[in-house]
Amino acid sequence: MAVICLCGILPCPMAQETKDTTQQKLPSSFIGTDSSVAHRTVIRYTLYDLFPTISGCAEADTSVTGAYRQESLLHAKDIYTAIATIGQAHKSLNFQTAISPGFSYKTMPYPCYRRTLEQWRLNRVDGVYTMLRYEWRNGQENSFDVEHAQQLGNFRYNLAFQTRLSEGVYVNEGVRDVNFGFHGLQRSDSSRYGFDLSFIYNLFYLHESGGIANDADYMANLEPRAISVNTPSAMNNYSDNDLRYRHWFHLGNRRDSSRNLLPSRLGYLTHQFRMKSFRSLYTDNSLGAADSVSGRIIHNQIGWTNREPSSLTDLGTTLFLGVSHDHIQTGDTLDRLRSSVMALQSGMEVPLGRAGSWNARLHYAFSGYNRNDLHVTTGYVLPLFRKRILNDSTGEMEQTLPKGFLRAVLKYDIQEPDYFFRHYVSNGISWNNPLQKQQLLRAEVLLDWKGCQAAFRSYSLGNHVYLNEQLTVRQLSEPIHVMQGELLLPLRWKGFGADLHGYLQRSSSDSLHLPALVTRNSVFYGFPLFHQAAYMQFGAEITYFTAYYADGYQPSMQQFYHQNSTLVGNDFYLSAFLNARIEHFHAYFACANILSAMEGFYPFQFPHYPAKGFGFRLGISWRFYD
Repeated sequence: MAVICLCGILPCPMAQETKDTTQQKLPSSFIGTDSSVAHRTVIRYTLYDLFPTISGCAEADTSVTGAYRQESLLHAKDIYTAIATIGQAHKSLNFQTAISPGFSYKTMPYPCYRRTLEQWRLNRVDGVYTMLRYEWRNGQENSFDVEHAQQLGNFRYNLAFQTRLSEGVYVNEGVRDVNFGFHGLQRSDSSRYGFDLSFIYNLFYLHESGGIANDADYMANLEPRAISVNTPSAMNNYSDNDLRYRHWFHLGNRRDSSRNLLPSRLGYLTHQFRMKSFRSLYTDNSLGAADSVSGRIIHNQIGWTNREPSSLTDLGTTLFLGVSHDHIQTGDTLDRLRSSVMALQSGMEVPLGRAGSWNARLHYAFSGYNRNDLHVTTGYVLPLFRKRILNDSTGEMEQTLPKGFLRAVLKYDIQEPDYFFRHYVSNGISWNNPLQKQQLLRAEVLLDWKGCQAAFRSYSLGNHVYLNEQLTVRQLSEPIHVMQGELLLPLRWKGFGADLHGYLQRSSSDSLHLPALVTRNSVFYGFPLFHQAAYMQFGAEITYFTAYYADGYQPSMQQFYHQNSTLVGNDFYLSAFLNARIEHFHAYFACANILSAMEGFYPFQFPHYPAKGFGFRLGISWRFYD
């Protein structure tokens, strides 16, 4: 227990078990009537990987507001730029860190399109919820998404499927992306036993142009298909699978009048099995090159917790203690890594009533390849100015809800660099590098007031590892300090609305380039039609980031690299959109990058990868409830 008390993490508010009624109040982001039957309460949540708890949950917005942000890059709170067409590599403009517990071969450049158990947002609803979405864009870009959630007795499950197909703008930019996810959760009538099963599959089949060969051809307004590219016959074929099974057993015997087991101090015994595998093949027919790598990780964890795993119900203080074993195999045709890693996990969540809540997490590996890796986080959330909600019929107080909260987080990580940086073999490049462990100290303070947010984050990176412009690995001996401020202002007045969102950031080292200012803002107006049976919304969105030396992209490695020769940025990206809703059916239309029609407007988001010019997209989304 002492180990648990030495560590901490940001506490995530746990939602009470939500029951649907015939009419649900729409989220505050919805502009218009709050009695529409086109909305139903859907709880969206994510799971911790190493801890049998929910990482956070909130009500999903199934209204029309934000329907134009259907692309993954726009749907995310972070502001991303993309290499080329939909489904290709992309990167966040606001600084982030990819350090996480466990073995990592390399960080894949598809943080939005690639689904993982750690970031898959699951849906939970009493009954049935299904969403279908299709989108078409010029450039023969197509995307299709399905989400389904259902409860059958004590069994809840989620299905998710998405695919993206595109020819691209320039030569050799075709895309075929597919991913599929399943999550099911079952608990016995008495709550004695329960399990959840998850499976995810990702496929990226990408033609890699390598960027245009001569930027002057783009600025001379040549027809895109006539512009030469660096790798006219290169291809990346990447796939991974992730299977997880976790089950738990209630150790207590006390029962209520219905013979259901009551919470017990003896808690729950948990066991988790997880198997992850990946395969990557890069080919370039013009060079006769073919580079492949594959890997597999088998994970087992045994632990104890006083709270039912994956429960959405707030039961007060939660404790967890576990030990895990990872069997690792990965490598190329010349060399393979085999290692066994033993690690300890512990955590606690402590509600403090009106004083807020505190949460703790620790992960420490004490053997194998990741020996002496350490992840510790501590955090605190304070609710601000609670608002009393009265029962209309009795006049008595029903519940109190905070108008906002103050959150403080401190995180410290010691992590083995990605195996890719230690060992790599290809037709043209290879290395074996002795590297020291990376270190990260992260502090965050965030104030939320009625949906408006202001945050300050500080990062200190020690032994930072990256690829330089010569495509060799470099590890810095001096630390890098990053300061970042964020402001989010969702403004609403009658039918008018605006979302103002931006980041200010500064890096202390020329080895880590960041745009000083990143901002994405939208303004819109909405109004009901046909006696509130339909809803119309139109508006515009503009994205801007200051000029900086953006990282270049090397497709053969599927990695970004540091460069000091080409500036990008200092351009505005303006789009206009139109949304329409009729009950459960949404349709939207958008014109993107309108400013590209201007003479002399030649924006780049990455070196040698021009931003897509003027385009349009048309999408439909249909939600079903039962």
